Amino acid sequence: MERITENLIRCPSCKGGYCSVNRDEKDFFTCRVCGERFPVRHGFIDLAPELHLSKSVAQFFMESPAIVSVYESRFWRRSLAAALALGISFDKEARLIGKAANIANADSVLDLACGPGIYTRAFAKIMGNGRVVGLDLSAPMLRWGAKQAKKQGLDNVLYVRASALDLPFEDESFEAVNCCGALHLFPDSNKALDEVSRVLAPGGCFTVAAVRKGEGLLGAVREIYSQTMGVKGFTSQGLGQTLEARGFSGIHCHHDSRRWLIMSAVKQ
Repeated sequence: MERITENLIRCPSCKGGYCSVNRDEKDFFTCRVCGERFPVRHGFIDLAPELHLSKSVAQFFMESPAIVSVYESRFWRRSLAAALALGISFDKEARLIGKAANIANADSVLDLACGPGIYTRAFAKIMGNGRVVGLDLSAPMLRWGAKQAKKQGLDNVLYVRASALDLPFEDESFEAVNCCGALHLFPDSNKALDEVSRVLAPGGCFTVAAVRKGEGLLGAVREIYSQTMGVKGFTSQGLGQTLEARGFSGIHCHHDSRRWLIMSAVKQ
């Protein structure tokens, strides 16, 4: 863990120093400047141990132990029902994302709102000596992901608990940032995209998969219902304009069908 966290984690308290493992307290990361300590538990660094945010219905649902345990299986994310609802299978989406972001040749990747690490670990397997960071606010999801990474012998994966609206990394820290299945759940998606732009290096790729906003009257009704559950849909045009306003170019829509939208963009 020391190797892949060196000069990476910025202290969320003072924002002026890096956090690293104290040789005498390996269960904590300590800021070199202010001395703030953050626990390492269940295989992930908890940079927000005291953070308790109000959760939407959708967020609460996604943290339930039942969903965490089956999220990656053929009963949920890899299910035929999900493929039909989204208009694309997970495996096809994963290949599309990996190619668009050139993950195989990246040295540093952030998997934002990684959930149980369904993408995090897939990236780690093809990156060689590259480093992939999976960040999420859900402790149950991170605990599951860290357990699976250990089982698979992946030593280039780091899981971090922190907010997507205040990323604990220095500017231009990553060659690629991926956010699949979560942008529609963020309370402030624009703030999250500001943070993505900040930590992504120039020339780096941002890939995103999110709930697609429907069209016509039925789409409007569906959107109203979704928002009551804490899910905000996007259009390819609207999301493209939002990315362009944040300094992205080469904006490409890979999938715009059913309930799913997949896009990529490059930071100028």
